[in-house]
Amino acid sequence: MASENFTLTEDGVEIAFDDRGRGPAVIWLHGITDDRTFWTPVTSRLVDQLRCIRIDLRGHGRSASQGPYSTGFVSDLAAVIRATGLRAPLVVGHSLGGVVATIAAAAGVTGPVVCVDQPLKLATFAKLIRGHAPRLRDPATYADTILEEKLALGMGLVPAALLPDLESRTRASNQEVILDVWRPILDDDLAEVAATERTLAEALGSIDVPYLALHSTPLEDGYEEWFRTVNPSATFEFWPKLGHWLYLVDPGRFVDRIQRFVEASGYGGHGNLSSPP
Repeated sequence: MASENFTLTEDGVEIAFDDRGRGPAVIWLHGITDDRTFWTPVTSRLVDQLRCIRIDLRGHGRSASQGPYSTGFVSDLAAVIRATGLRAPLVVGHSLGGVVATIAAAAGVTGPVVCVDQPLKLATFAKLIRGHAPRLRDPATYADTILEEKLALGMGLVPAALLPDLESRTRASNQEVILDVWRPILDDDLAEVAATERTLAEALGSIDVPYLALHSTPLEDGYEEWFRTVNPSATFEFWPKLGHWLYLVDPGRFVDRIQRFVEASGYGGHGNLSSPP
């Protein structure tokens, strides 16, 4: 069993995380409405080789539901890095967690990054959710609407044994988090969306540690070329027909890719990835 721990961010938010395994340390960040337990099919296969530290971001899992959300998630990651005594650890982030990992790496908070199915241009995603803004804002229709959004991203591809938990947690997710994180899109604030895209592009372009982007859901035309232009040293891969939760749909392939990324990043138990004494 992984040990559960809690730490406080600089703005006083209590963050839950667990810590299991030995070897190079990898921090795992979940997507929006999910929590750290969604990584279990992956981390259970890796704890004999890696120290797996899984975080519940604020407003998720057993962490405190306290804003600000959209601007606070990097603080959550930084707090856990401090609490575990790591220095620039490797971070794997799915969806929202991929944004957090990207921004944190650009700020020098982390080392190498694996960004899982999180585009850094927002047009395709904005088109998906913008028309549902009134239903997402209404508490009476929020749960059904957020589930519809997840189904549109390929939730139905997730193995049947995992699907009921994913559905129930989606329905029970924190509406306040969604409305805060997606506010510029839901408000159709084109200027703020454009500013966010510029920030993400600048972050990606400034990252000088190994960076792997894994995608499976459709991207806007020209995205891969844009990505490779912004950061030519980063690696882009597209795994078709696995959907947004590609790590749950094909955990074996995902685990193998993470292992190879850790090795290629030059750590292998050395460097900046710390193990328990």
